[in-house]
Amino acid sequence: MMWDVRRCLWWLITLLCTRVIQCQVLCPKFCSCTKVRARPIDLLKVKCEEFTSLHDLHLDVISLEIVHLNLSKNRLKFIEGSTFSNLTNLKRLDLSDNKLKAVNTDILQGLENLEKLDLSGNPLVCDCQLSWLLLWAVNTSVKLSPPARCGSPPPLRGQPLRKLQHSELHCDWPVSALLELIPNVNQLVKHSLRGYETNSCCLIWLSFAFLGLWTELMPSM
Repeated sequence: MMWDVRRCLWWLITLLCTRVIQCQVLCPKFCSCTKVRARPIDLLKVKCEEFTSLHDLHLDVISLEIVHLNLSKNRLKFIEGSTFSNLTNLKRLDLSDNKLKAVNTDILQGLENLEKLDLSGNPLVCDCQLSWLLLWAVNTSVKLSPPARCGSPPPLRGQPLRKLQHSELHCDWPVSALLELIPNVNQLVKHSLRGYETNSCCLIWLSFAFLGLWTELMPSM
């Protein structure tokens, strides 16, 4: 009888310790977590900030519990396609006010319950590489809210992505439009051409302008 009581007490203590440990690791580093519902499984609103890499968050630890994930205002420039693939219960994803120019085609992979995606406040380059997002937005029930807007090229700057035609998202913009992506270089080229005849000096300036443009448009790693 005494042995059964001890076994029961040991089981209760083990269970209690396990729950304490779970509570301690429930919320990832750099994040704050708020419970939305506690039973039968803890559902969480998670906001993360001041981190240097998404890998530092270790979201997989509570992947099934996250229903709202707020990563806004973190200067994110690039997100790997598989980052959110295990967040199968995620309903809202906030990526607003970062530095995203492009969105990987696999970024929404596995998000079967997603209801709302916020990409507002990002300098999105609305070209052929982003055309998939327009098709996805038109053919899905997920809300792009607030509306994601183009940061470039200049003819589309400020336009809501969802209101564009698929034919407008192409990569055949004229040089004059592309140079406006780099105002300083554009001014430099204009200044070098003003009052001079086209000669080798001007060609050199143009070469540097295109080199600067290419560097600016290379994907951030």
